[in-house]
Amino acid sequence: THELRVSVIAFDAARSALVNMLLKQESERAHRRLAFWEHGARADSLTGVLNHQSFVNAVQELAASAPCRMLMCVIDLDNFKSYNDLYGHPRGDDLLVSLAEVLLANVPERGMVGRLGGDEFALAAAFEPDSSDADVLEDVKRMWSNAIHALNRGERPATISMGAYFADAHKFEFQSMYDAADAALYAAKEAGRRQLRFESPRLSGSLHVQEAAQDEPAEVLTRHFVEQALADQD
Repeated sequence: THELRVSVIAFDAARSALVNMLLKQESERAHRRLAFWEHGARADSLTGVLNHQSFVNAVQELAASAPCRMLMCVIDLDNFKSYNDLYGHPRGDDLLVSLAEVLLANVPERGMVGRLGGDEFALAAAFEPDSSDADVLEDVKRMWSNAIHALNRGERPATISMGAYFADAHKFEFQSMYDAADAALYAAKEAGRRQLRFESPRLSGSLHVQEAAQDEPAEVLTRHFVEQALADQD
């Protein structure tokens, strides 16, 4: 009868809609699982930032994506072994996670953070081709200062040293930029730790910034170095 045919058509339509809904839900679950697996393969298991190889690959892709200037920062916790010995490895792991969170919270818009191993982290970012050393220097100083103040609070304070290198992307080669930033980090460590070294081919020499004393604004200690770096740039 007519009513029976209408009922069958309505049933088929409802069944088709249900099947489509179930297929869509399964597809979404599959995409979520894939995203989870991909993230797990790319992320450092402790901190959630990119692991070493994924960081290298992502930075190379970023540098090749568009004309830009590239920033490479290498960050290291000061006396991390002693920190582990004093407070225990679980607290050391907590400190690594805290450092990763601070770096992620301060990474530039076109940037990324990776853990290279142990307590060594790296941050890379792309800037417009006409970006000045002075502007990027201010970004790096702000990031470093935020990290210093975040980690230096509480019952178990810690400090970091950072080496930064800023260059044109058409000259970009990951290992050479990493080596330049790592050399700046080494210089910061040798000079007493708790320091930032910023280098660029456009600067004659490097900018050296020390951590301010708790009762002294950072600008008081860094103003001379900033003014000297900008004078050298001119």
